[in-house]
Amino acid sequence: AVVSTQSTGDPRKRDQLIKLINKMNTSEKSQQVKAERQKLKVQSRKKAMDNVRQGKNPYFAKKGELRRSELKNKFEKLKKEGNVDKYLAKRRKQNLQKDKKSL
Repeated sequence: AVVSTQSTGDPRKRDQLIKLINKMNTSEKSQQVKAERQKLKVQSRKKAMDNVRQGKNPYFAKKGELRRSELKNKFEKLKKEGNVDKYLAKRRKQNLQKDKKSL
């Protein structure tokens, strides 16, 4: 149910609606990320099982390798959308803030 935030006259109610919409968006994004991680795990597991069926030694990907492949997919997606520079600038700002906080 899409509700216009301008239609509510009460500013508190409007803020609550905006927070609810943001919460729903972030939860949807996190579910998508979780599904992609699961998909990568399943692919890795399938590849290992295929190797076993062929008589080779199974190779199960480590967490670091899964993370790298996840990052690779993320950057490919960003490249396709044309948002790589924007993402890197945001990460740079976040790292600067972490450094300032630690000092």
